[in-house]
Amino acid sequence: MHAITTFKFKRVAHIAFGLAFLAFGLCTNVQATCNVRQSFVGSGPGRFTISLPATVAFDPMQPDGTVLMSRDVVSQGFEVYATGCKNPNSLGREMHSGVGTLGRFDTFPTSVAGVGIRVGYRSSGGTAIWWNNNIVDNSGSVGMTIYPPPLVVELIKTGPITAQGSLGGEIGRLTLLDHGQIVYSVFMTGTLTIKPSVPTCNVLTKTVPVGLGKVTMETLRGLGSSSQSTPFDIKLQCAGGTQGATTRMFMTLTDAADPGNRGTALSLSPDSKAKGYGIQILRADDTPVSYGPDSAAAGNPGQWYVGEPGNNHVAIPLKARYVRTATDVQPGTANGVATFTMSYQ
Repeated sequence: MHAITTFKFKRVAHIAFGLAFLAFGLCTNVQATCNVRQSFVGSGPGRFTISLPATVAFDPMQPDGTVLMSRDVVSQGFEVYATGCKNPNSLGREMHSGVGTLGRFDTFPTSVAGVGIRVGYRSSGGTAIWWNNNIVDNSGSVGMTIYPPPLVVELIKTGPITAQGSLGGEIGRLTLLDHGQIVYSVFMTGTLTIKPSVPTCNVLTKTVPVGLGKVTMETLRGLGSSSQSTPFDIKLQCAGGTQGATTRMFMTLTDAADPGNRGTALSLSPDSKAKGYGIQILRADDTPVSYGPDSAAAGNPGQWYVGEPGNNHVAIPLKARYVRTATDVQPGTANGVATFTMSYQ
């Protein structure tokens, strides 16, 4: 048999079925709430918005704790009221926080690894008072009115930064802890693109022909048996990053003939005459590659970590071989095509 395996540079949804059991009973300790509403909007948590720059560019090699962006902004929105609190009959404890788990430097996580965000007020003296899950006891008050607050927002380096990304959505909130109730949240309008000066990589071998030669049927006698492997590699050139900067590189291979294939045997292309065979692609450690959708999303099925290159040439070593996939087989040409998708995280 003879094959030419060609690689071309180029989402997945799954349905989970489950069974839910509903238990009915009596609850004696019900947490009462306050009446929270926003003018011209209605009942429910208020929403204030802020605008930030469209892009923030920086050197990713700066030390942890470095302020990557700092902006004083005035939030927008209608006033928010919290009144009529029951059990307790006061506002109780208030907590200002970000979204997620509080981390280093009073920050909360973002979608970009190594970049945290923090939000707060400025004191009369100009010092930032960060929303770091700080709690104020307001048990002496039965209600409050909140107008769009002036805020300070900062992006902080919290660890290694190896890829760019974008931020958006909710970045902070005020919660009445004793009522389990959000009074208002602060949202970004649009998205903010974070652009660290990390290397970007261009594929040099967008099409990779791999000849597997002729293999006798006797060589592949049993189900799952395989032929000798043929080495090849995918070459990239990474450049443009700050000296010492790196980017975390991942790869996914997709079966061009059967994009839904999640196994380790590449389907033969329609022009193949052979039957009952497939093609396995192996990583450098001889682990067979599992195929996945052609998506660069983090955690994509079949995706694996390639390495963390800097400003340099990269060669990703792979191997290919025939594998028997069925009991009934037929000789002939056996060709396959896979595509690959790079992801930088």
